[in-house]
Amino acid sequence: MAETPAETDRQTNSAAAPSTGRISARGHVLVADDDRSIRMLIAKILSKAGYSVTQAETGAQVIPLMNSKRADLVLLDIEMPGMDGLQTLRVLKRNPSTQHIPVMMLSAHLSGTYVKECVDLGADDFIVKQSMQPQRLVERIHRAMQAKASEAKPTPQPEELANEPAIDQAAWTRKMADIGRSNTEVTRESLNATSIPMIFPAICDEVCLIANAQPADDLKLTLAIEQEPAIILPLMKAAGLFQTHTNKKTLDVKTLVGQLRQADIASLSRGVLSQYEAASGGLRSWMLRWWRHALAVSRIAAELAPAVGLSPATARTAGMIHDIGRLLLLRSEFGAKVVSVYDLARNMIIPTVYAEQTLLGMNHKQIGLELCRRYAVPEELANICETHDYDDEQRERLDEDSRTLSAVVCAANTLAKATGYGSLPNDELPPLPRIMAEPATQARDQIDDALAETANLFQQRIASESIDVSWPVVTLSNIRITFIRPSTSGYAYLQALEKAGATATISTDIESAALSSSQHDVAVLDYTDTNVAPVAATLEAMTQGSPMSRIPMLLLARRSDDAEDLLEEIELPIHVYATPIRVNSLLQSVVRLSQDKQG
Repeated sequence: MAETPAETDRQTNSAAAPSTGRISARGHVLVADDDRSIRMLIAKILSKAGYSVTQAETGAQVIPLMNSKRADLVLLDIEMPGMDGLQTLRVLKRNPSTQHIPVMMLSAHLSGTYVKECVDLGADDFIVKQSMQPQRLVERIHRAMQAKASEAKPTPQPEELANEPAIDQAAWTRKMADIGRSNTEVTRESLNATSIPMIFPAICDEVCLIANAQPADDLKLTLAIEQEPAIILPLMKAAGLFQTHTNKKTLDVKTLVGQLRQADIASLSRGVLSQYEAASGGLRSWMLRWWRHALAVSRIAAELAPAVGLSPATARTAGMIHDIGRLLLLRSEFGAKVVSVYDLARNMIIPTVYAEQTLLGMNHKQIGLELCRRYAVPEELANICETHDYDDEQRERLDEDSRTLSAVVCAANTLAKATGYGSLPNDELPPLPRIMAEPATQARDQIDDALAETANLFQQRIASESIDVSWPVVTLSNIRITFIRPSTSGYAYLQALEKAGATATISTDIESAALSSSQHDVAVLDYTDTNVAPVAATLEAMTQGSPMSRIPMLLLARRSDDAEDLLEEIELPIHVYATPIRVNSLLQSVVRLSQDKQG
C-alpha cells in the first residue's frame, strides 16, 4: 500500500519538523516524487544541511500541503501518476499565493522539451536525478531561496539545452477540436429529455401526487416541477401543443401548469419517472452538485428579477435550465470521461469548460440550447443556455429582454459560486454584470434566505443517501481584511471572503482605507470592473509610509488591463489576480498573504 506524506515524514525523523510546528531556520522544502527512495534520499540530504522537509508522493497532494504548510521551496518530480509535475507547476504558478515560491523540477533524464516547458511555466531550476550530487543540490536550493529573498529569479542551469521549436498553441487547439468533432454526431443523437437523469425520483412522485389531487394546488405543483429539470422540458413541449390556437408564449413553469390539465402533468411525470436509471456513484455525485447549483441559481435569480422589471417566475425557470446541457452530458456515453477531465483540470489553469469542449467537440451551452429547441422551449428562454455567462460587452449585442434575463442569470450564477454553490469544484468567478451590481448588493439578505432554502431542500432530498457532494473549502477565520472597491455596488468577491469567515472593512477609495488599515491582515482591492491605470499613482503613494504599506495587498483586476505589467513598471509590491478568478484560489491567496504578514 502506498504511504501517505505524513507516514513518510514520520519514517524520516529529520524531515518531520513541519508536522511538529518547528520550521528550520534555514528553510522548509516540500519534496514531491512518487519514488519513495528518491524522497527519502533528498529528505536526508536536506535535513542534514539544516532544512525541514515535507514529503508528497503525487502532484495532487502538493496543493493542499502548500495551503496548510508554508514551504519556502518546492522540489517537484515531472513524471508522477495522476497529476504530474508539469500540471502541478501550472497550479502553483497560477495561484497568486504560491506563484512567487521557487519550484525546482526533478527528472530521471535530461530532455530539452521538458526543460523548455518547465522554464516557460515558471520553474526556477531543473535537476537530473542521476547526476544529483548532495552538495550541489544544497547549493542550488540555497541560491534559489536567496534569489526569492532578494526578489530576483534564478536562471535555470541544466547541463545542456536542446534546440526545441516553440509549441504552436493554435495548431494544438485545432487538433484537439478535430478529435472532439468526431464525436459530435453521437453527442447530438443523445439530445433527448428522457435521457436526462431523474436526480430525485421522489420529486417526480410528488408531482404525480399533487397533480392527481382534487383540486390540485397549482403553487405546490409549480414549485415541485421547478426542482426537477428532467420534468420541465417534456412539460414545456406538451404545453407547446396547446399553443397551436393561441399566440401566448410559455415562459415559466407557473404559466405552463396553468395551461396543462392535471391528468396530462401526472401522465408525463410518470413517463419521465419510467426512464429513471440510477447513475454510478461518481457521476451521481456530480449530478447532485449540479442540481444544487441550478436550484441556487434559480432561487437567487427570482430574488434579483423584480429590481430590473423581470418576472421572478421567468427568472426562476431560466436559472433552473441554464446549465441543463451539462446534466445531459453527464448522462451521455461520454459522461465518465467528462468527469475525469473535470477532476484532472479542477486545480489547473485549463478552464473546465474548455476541457469539455476539447473532449466532445461541442460545449454544454450548445447542447442545452439545441435540447431546449427540440422541446419547443420559447427562444427567449432557451437562449439562456448560451447567454448565462456572457460578459457586459457580449450582452450589449442582445435585444433588451434577452440582455436583462442574461444579466440576472449571470449574476445569480456568479453569486451562487461565490457562496459555495458551484456546479464544479473550484469554479471560476467572473465579475457581476454592471446592470446587476447594485440590485445584488441591495438584495443580500434575500439572497442569503434563498440559499438557506436551497440548502434545506438539498438536505431533505439527500438525507437518505450517502453521497459526498462537498469540495475543498478554505477558512479565513480570524483574518481581518480591508476590502476596497471604487463602486458601492458589487458583491461577489466580498461575499466569498465573508462566507469563508473573514472580517471585512469596506472602503470605496484607497485613501480612506489607508488611514484605518494598520490593524488588518490583508488589503483586497477589487478593480474587476474599473480600469486600474488611473489609480496607479495613488497605489504607489500608498506604499510610501502609510499604514497600508505595512500589510500585504492583493489586487483583483480585469485581465485586459495588464495590471501586473503596470505595477511592475512603477515597482509596486502588490500581488495581482486577474479575472476570471477561482474562488478557492482567491481564499488561498488571502491566507498565504496573511501568513506572510505574520511571518
